[in-house]
Amino acid sequence: MGFGSVVQTYFASLGFLFGRIKEWLTPRFRYGSGDVRVERLELARSVGGIVVTLAVWVAYEQVGYDSVMGSLSTVMINAAVALPAVVVGIAILFGTIAPADRSRLLRAVRRPAVTVLACLAVGLAFDFVLGSYKSVRLPGLATILAVVVILALLLYVMPSILWAAYWGYRYWFNAADGHPLLPALCSIVFSVGILGVNTYQLARGDLSARIPGPLAVLLTFGSPPLVIALALWEIKLAGGQGVTLRALPPERRSAVD
Repeated sequence: MGFGSVVQTYFASLGFLFGRIKEWLTPRFRYGSGDVRVERLELARSVGGIVVTLAVWVAYEQVGYDSVMGSLSTVMINAAVALPAVVVGIAILFGTIAPADRSRLLRAVRRPAVTVLACLAVGLAFDFVLGSYKSVRLPGLATILAVVVILALLLYVMPSILWAAYWGYRYWFNAADGHPLLPALCSIVFSVGILGVNTYQLARGDLSARIPGPLAVLLTFGSPPLVIALALWEIKLAGGQGVTLRALPPERRSAVD
């Protein structure tokens, strides 16, 4: 097998993996699509969420890891706030929705909840594999494993995590299958959480030395309020179309479980 065939096989396998990740993290839109303005605002909010993620990468990139592990660690920092944000968002929605819709809501949020649990399981498995690799003490075997782990990180794990992070934040772990406004609600909870973490780190003096300049400060402390504002605007526009946090819209008949 020539080098060209190896490269072609690699990109084909990566494309297959990316396709499965996108399919897994894309909701089925069982409540239909909203107004065009709402969809555009939702896209802007998603881009803002990615900016928040990048801001965390800028702020925490110099925490003592090498470049690959440092990037992975910042993805994990975001995930540590993003995954609970879905749970908190569901809890807030359960408290605001009409009592008559609560039982239907509990059934609707099964897919987002399962997605969150699956992401947690993947993260724990990733940490376990890395921990097992670092525990190897045999010099020869450790060198071979180091090469395998580095290649896997660079060729598959890192691209897959970044790809999954995009779709995870884009659709908030299939939150729209629980309620059309649940992604916006999760964005608010996530942004508040990230802003709180950054403010706490800044108050401790741990963050100021790592933020390299005014642009990073603006991204770190300006992007979360921007995402919150976009999410609130999205909720307001959706309310004009009759979609509110007080009720669960009727499900499209074409949707499948």
